[in-house]
Amino acid sequence: MAVVFRLRLSACVLVVGVLAGCDTAPVKSPPPPSVAAISPTIDKHTLFVNQLLDRADTALAMQHLSSPVTGNAYDLYQAALRVEPSSQRAAEGLKKVAAAYSNLIDECLRGRQLAAATRHWQRAKILFPADARLLAKGAEINKLRAAIPSLANPSSTIAGANQILLPAAELKAKSKAVEVQLQAIAKRVQRTDEAVLIFARNDVEGRWIYKVMRQAVGDYRIRGDIKIAGTPSIQLQQPIQ
Repeated sequence: MAVVFRLRLSACVLVVGVLAGCDTAPVKSPPPPSVAAISPTIDKHTLFVNQLLDRADTALAMQHLSSPVTGNAYDLYQAALRVEPSSQRAAEGLKKVAAAYSNLIDECLRGRQLAAATRHWQRAKILFPADARLLAKGAEINKLRAAIPSLANPSSTIAGANQILLPAAELKAKSKAVEVQLQAIAKRVQRTDEAVLIFARNDVEGRWIYKVMRQAVGDYRIRGDIKIAGTPSIQLQQPIQ
């Protein structure tokens, strides 16, 4: 009996030892999920478009509507649309740019800054030739200019959507403002493939206008002609087939 009891006791001690070993073994924690597993995958195309739109929103908030040449809201929204033509955010952004121009014109008119209102309208109509609000602003500006004797003459009246008058004094000085205006016209032409008829007071002035426009669009070839006229302007024409 003593032998049997000792065998049973030894067996119990062995079982207890095994169980104790299981209780004290370290428990390994499951590895944390990878970032790829918990973050939605954004493809490079979408990421690039979002970056363009974020930059455009920032430029709009800073009132960089169509200038400087790089980093303005209009060009960035257009770039996003070229990459993603169905982008609703880009389309809405362009509407906001047009609305911002309309608001700028209103502010100038309220402050009786007719020259500044005219400049904003000239630039806006290049970018948004069919915008109903901006067309109405042009008619309003013409009416105000007609009431001022010194401005009531055909050469100072705002031209139609396809005829863009250029400020003679700033053109003579080759100012930054007229360069920005010419660059905006060039980018519209690149987008629409319209031809241009440049009216300049002399050949040198006409060639300078064309040079500024050409430099704004890189390798794109602007097609058109230069004519001598008393009032500098640019006429946009149907694309040459």
